[in-house]
Amino acid sequence: MRQGEWDDFTRHLRSRGLEVEGELGRGGMGVVFKARDTTLGRDVAVKAIAANLHGDARAAARFTTEMQTMAKLRHGSIVQVYQGEVSPGGVPYFVMEYAPGPTLAAALAATTERYPIQQVVEILAPIADALDYLRRRAVVHRDVKPANIILGPHGAMLTDFGISHISDASRVTQEGHLVGTMRYMAPEMFRPGDDGLAPEPTPASDNYAFALIALEMLTRTQLAQTMSDVAWRGPRPPDYLERVPASEVFARAPANEPAKRHPSARAFLDALERARPTSTRVIEAEPGRKRRPATLIAAAAGAALLAAGGGWLALRPALEWAGPEAPIAAAFPQLVGAGEGGEGAWGTTCAASEPEGAQRAKVSCTGPGVAFAVADYGSAEQRASAVPTEGFAQFRSSQCTFESGQLAGASTDSYAVVMPQPRDRFAILVAGPEAQRYRLSLPVC
Repeated sequence: MRQGEWDDFTRHLRSRGLEVEGELGRGGMGVVFKARDTTLGRDVAVKAIAANLHGDARAAARFTTEMQTMAKLRHGSIVQVYQGEVSPGGVPYFVMEYAPGPTLAAALAATTERYPIQQVVEILAPIADALDYLRRRAVVHRDVKPANIILGPHGAMLTDFGISHISDASRVTQEGHLVGTMRYMAPEMFRPGDDGLAPEPTPASDNYAFALIALEMLTRTQLAQTMSDVAWRGPRPPDYLERVPASEVFARAPANEPAKRHPSARAFLDALERARPTSTRVIEAEPGRKRRPATLIAAAAGAALLAAGGGWLALRPALEWAGPEAPIAAAFPQLVGAGEGGEGAWGTTCAASEPEGAQRAKVSCTGPGVAFAVADYGSAEQRASAVPTEGFAQFRSSQCTFESGQLAGASTDSYAVVMPQPRDRFAILVAGPEAQRYRLSLPVC
């Protein structure tokens, strides 16, 4: 707004008992300010139509639709509208609940850390409930993205219904105009309807965007960044999704065909939580007994889940390695990183795991497509009795020697064991679709 328009607008708000304290953010449709409701003694947010849209009848209709849509919604995870009107100067605005806290977009921008599955589920659970509530009310948000999720003190909240769609309501979008944020739009939203209007959105398109947000939190990569613009506007190849954490869940959640996706946002989150892996196990044999292939295969399956679900470890600032894990960190600093909860080799996240059998300590590291565990047996003799190396090949470099082979009894080559020398008290299990390649490039020397 020009200064005179701004002065008139703030003077009008003061007449309504609202004192503007500052700008919170802006988007294509409007600007949001923080204000103090002096009558009720509470903080509120005021959204006014963007200055460049003053006098635009179509934009005003969309703005009014947003206001009316939000005013009808009553859900603890959806920002509530209190009132709305048009100022004497012709500026449409509405007053809504103030939700303190950064947006999820800001939180993602502040760190490169991957979120573990459990934390993704906990953060997004309120948003899943909000999306399912909208589905029951025949409302499609249409612009679900991290910037429209506020991480409030009492849980995440969904906001910005500026381009929402209500079933059986007149659409105010332009003919053939794509509405939404491109990198979170479902593939069907790029196909105009027979009437030439923007595609008809459905809850399935909201759920698609919701799944992309979860995927971005887990991998710190947007799916749109993994393919060309042409591919993004057409049937999207599944290659990348086959290598991500909880890949079996993401084989369905962002399916190209809406009917193949999870029926609700909550159903998707439930599936994601069920895919959360257990700890990695370095396989051992009981003293005096031969290892049974069936037992090894079952344990290997657990390792596969870990590789698929990389990022399950609690997201926290890296703490210097101490206690029984310290010798592992001292022997392999490039492998497990400088501290617990920090970054290990290949962008994994590492943390202490519960030792098993003859192990003194264990550190597990997980990331997209790969997982590994380093176990300390205390001595070469203990390691030899726990992890036999029949059939292993020996590899040499100018700095060290190590033996490596496929996990005995495994039906695939997705698991490998590495036995370093002279650090002969340690054993490393590598799991993932490219385990055979990773095992030969471990920084163990």
